[in-house]
Amino acid sequence: MRPPNPIKVPLWLALFFKKRDKCRLKPPEWLEPEALETTLTEERTNTGQFAEIPFHYIEVAKELLECAADDIPEVHRVRSLLKDIEDVRRGKVERGLRNFDQNTMSVKLTNLSAMELNRIRTVAAGALDEMRSFVPSSEQEQEEQQTTQSASQPASSAPGNAQLQEALQRRAERR
Repeated sequence: MRPPNPIKVPLWLALFFKKRDKCRLKPPEWLEPEALETTLTEERTNTGQFAEIPFHYIEVAKELLECAADDIPEVHRVRSLLKDIEDVRRGKVERGLRNFDQNTMSVKLTNLSAMELNRIRTVAAGALDEMRSFVPSSEQEQEEQQTTQSASQPASSAPGNAQLQEALQRRAERR
């Protein structure tokens, strides 16, 4: 590291130096007001899917806004845009959860962030458990057999599906 040459470092190191007033931070491109406006527009216009955004965008933005607000251009606008994006995305998740019914066999959650997934984890798991109780017992037994068979075979098209099925099966066994 040689001042004043900019370098890329992990977030934790950048925050460590910033807290000691040893550097200035350049926020990531996705945190610039223009990029956030584009993301917000995409979220509002495309109601069927989520805009692509970093997996930990909420956590990263929170840390940067707490420690390095003076390095972020138009910080108040950035905060407002982030809040709007969060609200639109939360609304999409809620609408999606309301659409669960006995015919729902799988749910595709593409481009959700870590925090958004964490917020819906208990609700979604409970909803999936309830959906399993709607299936008549003979169909449920067939489905469990298929789940057991598919869990032992790697799923090439969706690697997370086998893990989800195993988790649901363990949850059902605990009951």
